[in-house]
Amino acid sequence: MLTKLEAKNKVDFFLTIIADGNDMVLPNGETIKYELIVMDDNTIERDELFVFFYNSKEYLLNNNASYALVGNGGIIVDRCDGNMYMSGTSEPIEYYINKFISDKNSLERIDF
Repeated sequence: MLTKLEAKNKVDFFLTIIADGNDMVLPNGETIKYELIVMDDNTIERDELFVFFYNSKEYLLNNNASYALVGNGGIIVDRCDGNMYMSGTSEPIEYYINKFISDKNSLERIDF
């Protein structure tokens, strides 16, 4: 069983990979480098999983909506095997948690 810290470290590593080399285009057209970080206070912990939510560091530190990500769901981490899955954004997170519990293979697995 993964601890919360072990699961978070996996998510942090994944977020570093997807942000590396990518730029964020702000509403004013400015292009910046960005860092993605987990919103620790929003983490959901269940017997079989963790759900981590994230956003740009710039948004979370400055609360400037120009730096906020949109359309990013949570990352579900299986506590048993450490596999990670993307939740969607069209339904409440509980929908994706229940989907994970009933058939985790129906969710998009994150392989990196």
